[in-house]
Amino acid sequence: MIKQTLVILCVLGLTACGSSKSDSEREIETKNQEVALNSCIQKGVKYYQDLGSYPTLSTGESADVKIRDKCNFNINMFD
Repeated sequence: MIKQTLVILCVLGLTACGSSKSDSEREIETKNQEVALNSCIQKGVKYYQDLGSYPTLSTGESADVKIRDKCNFNINMFD
């Protein structure tokens, strides 16, 4: 019984010691992700403009949709 109590207290103690991000840290991380996504999208637009395939690709697809999909998959797609 004492052993079980000690194990439970240890688990609870370790759980309480875990750090989580503060609201401001999460806001900064979200803002950085938005900036990176927008940068990727701008680079993608320039890429397709340079190819002469903007705003519609030769396949008939919207270049904007294709760019967003590619940037959501890999934020460094157009670097």
